[in-house]
Amino acid sequence: MKKLVNVAALFAATSVVLIACSNEESQPVNEENSTEQTSSDDSTLDEETETESEESALGEGRYEDQLDLRIGETGTVETTIGVYSVKVNKVEIVQELDGEMSELDYFVLVDYTLKNKGDEELDAAHSISNLEFTDDLEVSGFPNYAEYYETLSLVEGTLAPGEETTGQGLHDAYENDEYYLRVAGGLVASGAAKNDIRFTFQKNEME
Repeated sequence: MKKLVNVAALFAATSVVLIACSNEESQPVNEENSTEQTSSDDSTLDEETETESEESALGEGRYEDQLDLRIGETGTVETTIGVYSVKVNKVEIVQELDGEMSELDYFVLVDYTLKNKGDEELDAAHSISNLEFTDDLEVSGFPNYAEYYETLSLVEGTLAPGEETTGQGLHDAYENDEYYLRVAGGLVASGAAKNDIRFTFQKNEME
């Protein structure tokens, strides 16, 4: 009798083992889903890396804002088109130019020295056009209109690294006691300019 019990127990144990093995074999690993998940994870990581690189490229540049510049001083700007320094040599009020009057109270004529401080060639006219003139920092300023007047010496040409040029810029202006020349606000806000420069001068400083 004991022998029969032992045989029955052995048979039951063997059946349990066979059922367990059968269940394991009937649940194969979905290799395709596993591969897709790994691929998705890698893709997400690549996208995050690209985003971080783009944010880094649009982030802070090498130069801090320079907001206390005066006539005769130099500020350096880093933009998406290059790095360059701007020196304001002289500022002059002009009532009439080429037989024309300003649409506002008068013209302001600015003598510049522009130097390419980057590693690539620089478009001088494009660079100087990034500056605007205003008597109110809370509003947009007036752009450079010098290209429309034949008697002016323009800031223009292609500058090699380390090369500099001089020329004039022209802006409309309202009569006021204090004025500012700065990088156009939209360029700084969009990241096209990585830092701002601002020249401040009084009307009695303008020749």
